[in-house]
Amino acid sequence: MTAYDFQRLSPYDFEELVRDLLQAEWGVLLESFTAGKDGGIDLRCLRGPNDVVIVQCKHTEGTTYSHLLRSLRTIELPKVQALKPSRYLVVTSTGLTPSNKDGIAALFSPYIHNVTDVVGRDDVENLLRRHPTVELANFKLWLTSTAVMTRVLHNAEHCQTDFEVDRVLRKLPVFVQSDGFPRAQKILSETHTVVISGAPGIGKTTLADMLLYAHLDQGFEPVVVQGGIVEAKRLFDKSKRQIFYFDDFLGSTFFRGHDELIDRNQDVSLIAFIEAIGRSPNSRFVLTTREHVLRSALKMSERLANSQILDHRCVLELGDYTYSQKARILYNHLHFSDLPQDYRDEVLAGEFYLQIVKHRNFIPRIIEWLSGYVRVKEVPPQLYRTHVAQLLESPERIWSHAFNHQISSAARNLLLSMAASKYGFELADLELMWAALHQHCSRKYNFSTTPQDFRRALDELEGSFINIKNQRITFANPSIHDFVDNLIRGSEEHINDQLDSAIRFVQPQHLFDLANERSSPALAATMADYSPRLFTCLQRVLYGPHLRWTKKSDGGSVGTFLDTYPESRLQFLVEWSERGKSRALLEVLRKASDFFLALWADTGRLDITPAIRAIEAIDGAPWVQDNGGRELQSALLEVVLDEMRFARVYEWDSILEYHQKTKTWDDKYELALQTRLARYKEDGINDEARECSSISELEELRDGLISIQKDRGLSLADAISSVESRLEEYEGPERPSSTYEDHSFPETYRPPDFPNDEEIRNLFRTLI
Repeated sequence: MTAYDFQRLSPYDFEELVRDLLQAEWGVLLESFTAGKDGGIDLRCLRGPNDVVIVQCKHTEGTTYSHLLRSLRTIELPKVQALKPSRYLVVTSTGLTPSNKDGIAALFSPYIHNVTDVVGRDDVENLLRRHPTVELANFKLWLTSTAVMTRVLHNAEHCQTDFEVDRVLRKLPVFVQSDGFPRAQKILSETHTVVISGAPGIGKTTLADMLLYAHLDQGFEPVVVQGGIVEAKRLFDKSKRQIFYFDDFLGSTFFRGHDELIDRNQDVSLIAFIEAIGRSPNSRFVLTTREHVLRSALKMSERLANSQILDHRCVLELGDYTYSQKARILYNHLHFSDLPQDYRDEVLAGEFYLQIVKHRNFIPRIIEWLSGYVRVKEVPPQLYRTHVAQLLESPERIWSHAFNHQISSAARNLLLSMAASKYGFELADLELMWAALHQHCSRKYNFSTTPQDFRRALDELEGSFINIKNQRITFANPSIHDFVDNLIRGSEEHINDQLDSAIRFVQPQHLFDLANERSSPALAATMADYSPRLFTCLQRVLYGPHLRWTKKSDGGSVGTFLDTYPESRLQFLVEWSERGKSRALLEVLRKASDFFLALWADTGRLDITPAIRAIEAIDGAPWVQDNGGRELQSALLEVVLDEMRFARVYEWDSILEYHQKTKTWDDKYELALQTRLARYKEDGINDEARECSSISELEELRDGLISIQKDRGLSLADAISSVESRLEEYEGPERPSSTYEDHSFPETYRPPDFPNDEEIRNLFRTLI
């Protein structure tokens, strides 16, 4: 028998549930009220001039019967005696025995006609079983029923995933369904893929979490993608019900120095994977991204721009939250928060809650932040309203107050160290960068350090500023990274500290990127004028390794990125030299070129795609070309063409794309290219196919060949057919579809809007 967790409903949620149930049971329309001047009436049915039915809803789950009876006697009874309804009902979320019902009926005699007009928890659950559409319409109740919980926990336990059911359950009580939810739900149902985009803090991750959780009830296994589309394709099984979740899918890949999505033609693989999901009745795909990052990605990748990815987009905007929904978001956060009553009283005093709900900067993230006691406990209650008003006027204060007043120097330095990467760090690698900055700041600002500082900093920050999973550390959300970037951008001391302590090339590179995105006087003083401090830093980090190699159990090795590709370092030096017409930087570029060209000639470890980007950068740098750049371009191109003997499909796509675009191509290069290409078509494709060890690798090869044939004008039909044959052999016979019984997805439910401020006032009076 299904049971329900009414504790996850606010008093207003419970009242709406009772209204819907009684309307379904009686077949009549009930008026809704909240506490106000018409006190004592939650729901009302007017059957005639002198025939008024009043329903009182008491959401008291978790309290005793004696507490309920005392509240009814002291608060509700005088109101009922004044109203004198023709019939009175009490509906409560507290469980009642027959004698309990008798006691309440006697208390309200003669207005309660029969003990059946005293409706306890068990009666409410019975009404839900009689009217299942009401359960489906009440989203939070449906998701927390024992039947759904059992299926969700069972499915979560039997798959390898980072999807945190407990985290979503903690969010459910405060969740308010906006217009974005049914829109995303419709896109996901019709196309099997939804890309949720929007501004930071607007609720993208919460919406994605709710979609995933709801699908777990339908038997879908959640697959949280951490390692890119290659990982998703490896885990894809069209015979199972699977819902893939890729949070901030572009923010982790579309950044300079680690353009994995572009370097390995992952834009092609992403598009192909979305198409495969669309063809599979058992598969769903939920992705989130910030809207401005999506727009940047579309500019960087012609394939993404020409794909149908925008057809899957659901842009979540502040306009998706009605006035009523904003009020309910604030109300729910306050009702379920751990804020002491004196803080809540400050929000209620002078109707301050109306100012919050109407503020132009209202977003769910700010409300979540200000309602958590751990984040505001250092603010005295009498200053809480001032603190909230400041947060709304300047949302960046959310992080500023905590950064400046609530965390240690070690923790601040850890966040500043993390700024160089938007996709996170391995803990061991970050500790080295942090140690360099922390020791530098200790000497400069004269504070002591201990061997435990790093671990203590992690403990301070985890769960608020950072996430740690599988020994990898990332910012808890993109807005924190934006905040840290702005701290660095606005402080000459932070910029100098970054340069003086840098041990990786990506650190000064990040400062250049900040200057390009939006410069500041502090950045201009250092980066635009190419200070001696910058050159000292470049000399220290320019020649460091970009991979860390780890031995595997089978005797092989696996490489983990530490830093920017050497080839990309040359690209950035070209761009920086061109921008500033700096001969000093040009000399740094010349020495670095000599070093890396000699290294690649000796080791044969050139990375082809980033090398091609360096060549393209010289194409777009006329001043560099006139000052020795053409010789570097020629030398790089010769090394690349020589390395094409061992190229993979994504590298062939890169060189062929460059071949189509460049105007600096001569017969010598053409002969080398055609010789290598003929060898690849004859033997290389088969060699690459034989080396594929999974379906996803074969699919990636096939998709890359199809892309080359389509975009580069080459005939590769036989090679594509050969790879398709290998795929059929690899996959074996068609596996049966899932036989799991489908549960109908809940109908879209939107609570009624409050028509005016008075209704909002009535809602918040229940918090007194």
